[in-house]
Amino acid sequence: MATEGRFDRQILRVSRDEFSKHGYYGTRIDTVAANAKVNKRMIYEFCHTKEGLYMITLSDVSREMMGVFEQTQPQFRSAESVRAIYSVLLNMLEDQGEFLRLWAWERMDQTIHGPRILETVSSIFEQIRTFVVKLLKPDLPESLNSGFEAVEALCHGYMLTSAMYFRCDPEMDVAEAEGASPALRRLNMSMNAQGMLLESIERLLVGHV
Repeated sequence: MATEGRFDRQILRVSRDEFSKHGYYGTRIDTVAANAKVNKRMIYEFCHTKEGLYMITLSDVSREMMGVFEQTQPQFRSAESVRAIYSVLLNMLEDQGEFLRLWAWERMDQTIHGPRILETVSSIFEQIRTFVVKLLKPDLPESLNSGFEAVEALCHGYMLTSAMYFRCDPEMDVAEAEGASPALRRLNMSMNAQGMLLESIERLLVGHV
């Protein structure tokens, strides 16, 4: 039984990597089996179908993401500005690379099990709204609801960009520019993009100019 559990975890670890890199349609069970170093038959015993493996994978990363969000909530509660709340949010999401990439694939492919991971993101943003509303009381802007919709659209765009670009390994970058490592260039780009996004969020939710 312990051996079966070990192989299940091994399969799941590889399936998360493969699906996050290639999406549902680009992932092959043969590749998962080869990289997990198990017989393909074991994968079908574990989940019966490729769709079943994908469903288990999305559920696993979604549970993990909500666990991270719950652990991060004290930072949201103690934040003293809207900018700080969304800064914590974006950093948290960027640290969960597999989740972010699987979410991005589902935004494009929209498989039958996609709502599982899309609903996780929606739930997180809904709870973030609660933190922001508590922070801004009693000075709530009249346009707060439309402001939230615009902010979340901007955040989704940032998340898609992060998922598609920052997933690249440093060795995959071409020549280094001005002596900076590829990883450092990506970090600088991420920080600049996040800074501009946070400024926009402040304007939309609290009217800062």
